[in-house]
Amino acid sequence: MADPARVGVDVGGTFTDAVLAVGGRVVTAKAPTTPHDQSEGVLAAVQAALDRAGTGADGIEAFAHGTTVATNALLEGRGARTALVATAPLTAQHAHKPDPDIAAKPAGAMPAGWLARTDRNAPVSQLSFVSMGRGFHAVTGPAAVLYNPATTRSGEFGVSYAFTQTKAPTHPEAYGLVLGGANLAGPEQAYSYFLVRGTGEYFIATRNGDQRTVIQNWIANPAINKKNAAGVATNVLGAEVKADEVIFTVNGTEIARRPKNEILTNGIVGFRVNHNLDVHIEPAR
Repeated sequence: MADPARVGVDVGGTFTDAVLAVGGRVVTAKAPTTPHDQSEGVLAAVQAALDRAGTGADGIEAFAHGTTVATNALLEGRGARTALVATAPLTAQHAHKPDPDIAAKPAGAMPAGWLARTDRNAPVSQLSFVSMGRGFHAVTGPAAVLYNPATTRSGEFGVSYAFTQTKAPTHPEAYGLVLGGANLAGPEQAYSYFLVRGTGEYFIATRNGDQRTVIQNWIANPAINKKNAAGVATNVLGAEVKADEVIFTVNGTEIARRPKNEILTNGIVGFRVNHNLDVHIEPAR
């Protein structure tokens, strides 16, 4: 049986180059590139390298392929005309527009007993979270989990809050409920969260330390109110914790039902508001 070999090939505009590593040796060879069928030039270059090494193709255990032809075509604008077709939420999510945190001015004093855990340890001074009316008003620079360590739930319970996005963000950003919070001020943070955004989708995940486990990735649901032309939308988010499952609702409509062992429920109940949002939060009536 032939010695194990590894082959790398690069298809260039004029020549196709092959590099063969076998039995402690490195052998190179080349063959003319065949534009009508590039595989012919690849096979010829590989065979020339095998012949030079005195080994057979049955020993090849790894093959790597690259091409400067594609790079040249891109640089010279000679490729075929192509188009990317995607849904509006996807294009908005991946648009490469600068979107830095915009510090809230002025940053309001946190309500008594309330704390904020910001993403990437951003300064809490860059956000505002204040008591207002029956609830609270959050204006974020950095995204944050907003919580009062004394607000905890366990066992079977229900929680429901109305979230009103008052302005349109630069990119679709999310807000919603935090359940089962623990160690929120430290590196061993743990919580589950249920979010919606103004484009009409929801998301459920659990975080343990630096690890995030997605329970339900972003998916549209007609129960979610989309933002209007002014960027305003109100959605009532609810979570009902049963003995063996958790039911998630938006505006009174069940949109997800998950096994309880997937969701952290015993612990702090709070809110998550992503960056550069202006959101009013109050208990649902």
